[in-house]
Amino acid sequence: MADRNAALPQQFDGAAIDLALQNARSELAGLEPGRILFPGNASAPLTIQGEMSAVLVRPRANGVHIDPASLAVVGSYRGEDLDFHTRISEASDPLHFGYFGGIGTKLLWFVLGLMMTAMSITGVMINTARLRRSWLAAATFSPADFRRNA
Repeated sequence: MADRNAALPQQFDGAAIDLALQNARSELAGLEPGRILFPGNASAPLTIQGEMSAVLVRPRANGVHIDPASLAVVGSYRGEDLDFHTRISEASDPLHFGYFGGIGTKLLWFVLGLMMTAMSITGVMINTARLRRSWLAAATFSPADFRRNA
């Protein structure tokens, strides 16, 4: 990477972003960019992340690192090349939120979520009714209870 004094060179503009996206797409054929991470300091690269062909991974599992000064590719990574542990970790969001299969899985996850919420609410209602009955039974007094304490 070229030496620079700031996180982004002074001449960095929209045209530079377009060229960086073009370089990222040529590095990883099929990359659909979804996020651009700008460098936080003068030694960090510009990172472009997005969707590719790997299934059950977050969009951040595919990315290209680009030098902001020269707009040259300095590295890349693909979701298909992740090790087993990282692949399982990257599958957490698609599985948790249900967006791995399109609108069908989103609707299924929504219905299942409603069912779990309904079960929680009815569980609280049933437990409250049981406790109320036991409190009422414990609070019932007979006249003999008052005579015994006198």
